[in-house]
Amino acid sequence: MFTKTGRFVERRIIPTQIKVLDSILGGGIEERGIVLIVGTPGAGKTQLSIQIASQFKKQGYQIFYLDTEIAVTETRAKAFGLDLNDLIQYAPTIEELDEAIESELLPKLQDKKTLLVIDSISALSTKQEFSSLTDSIALGIKANLLTRLINKLFRYKIDYNLTVVITAHMKENISLTPFGTTGLLTIKGKYRIPGGAALLYAANQMLYLIAKETKELAGNVQIRFVEVGIIKNRLFTSGKNVKIAFSDKYGFFDLLSSLQFLVDYNVIESKQGRLKFPFTDKGLLIKDVITLYKNDTKFREQLDNLINNSTYEILVKPYMFEDNVSDSQTEMDILANMQKTEDVLSIEDTDINKKTKKKNHQLDELDIDI
Repeated sequence: MFTKTGRFVERRIIPTQIKVLDSILGGGIEERGIVLIVGTPGAGKTQLSIQIASQFKKQGYQIFYLDTEIAVTETRAKAFGLDLNDLIQYAPTIEELDEAIESELLPKLQDKKTLLVIDSISALSTKQEFSSLTDSIALGIKANLLTRLINKLFRYKIDYNLTVVITAHMKENISLTPFGTTGLLTIKGKYRIPGGAALLYAANQMLYLIAKETKELAGNVQIRFVEVGIIKNRLFTSGKNVKIAFSDKYGFFDLLSSLQFLVDYNVIESKQGRLKFPFTDKGLLIKDVITLYKNDTKFREQLDNLINNSTYEILVKPYMFEDNVSDSQTEMDILANMQKTEDVLSIEDTDINKKTKKKNHQLDELDIDI
């Protein structure tokens, strides 16, 4: 292990083929990583997992999709390029899953690129939960078993070409502070991220999905718009979010999601249901945009360029390392380029003190222990 040349594990990036999502992910899903997807009910966790599995399969990966909620139909799986051999519909206990990974999955990892999807971890139980143990003891045992399972997957993803996608339900928990009294992360101070500390630390990429709105189109097609954000990302920066669109029948709409991004960031104007592009004389209905995109090569090229340039300039470029920054730059060199550094620090310090005092005063009034 400790050699002069060291040991470098090569990892590829597999795009989800949802352009705005791939932009904030740093290109897509990291191979040999653990990806945690958390979300509210109906926000598209399963659909995104299917999308990821479909893209990995196209790249030659063997797929093991563990559907613990028995939510993926054969028709749905086949519609996105998966088959029954990829799908395992069973709700095991954590102990059973741990044993199956050791005895059944491990032998199949030899010299094969593999994607394991656990959808969802929230449905996993333990044998102790059905015993006479008290709830607190049973939950403690469950946490320990889950930690052991995650640590095993963490080891295997490096030793073998294994990528793991895990989904989990977010629960509302308004009583926790942003990092929680138990050290668990929350989203927007409202939703608690499940999975325990082991999963939070082991994950290379963590995404959240929150359902926003549903629109019904002709033909009883329901399109759901969801906010997807990056909680943790070892590939790229975190903290960014975009809105994407999908339906259970057709999956994610890449073009519609990109158009939503252009509207949200004021790249194009949306007025009375019409979209105004820099290269068109008049506003276009979405159906007209889609028709032109399919049939007009010049329009498609112009729109693709607008989407590519905008996602790069807004979602990627501001967070990239600058090419002109010298490696020899010291902290003093960097601080010398900052104006009124002392004023900024003192103002910030004052603001923090004011906010802390105000927050503590509000909490005292509510009689909440912190």
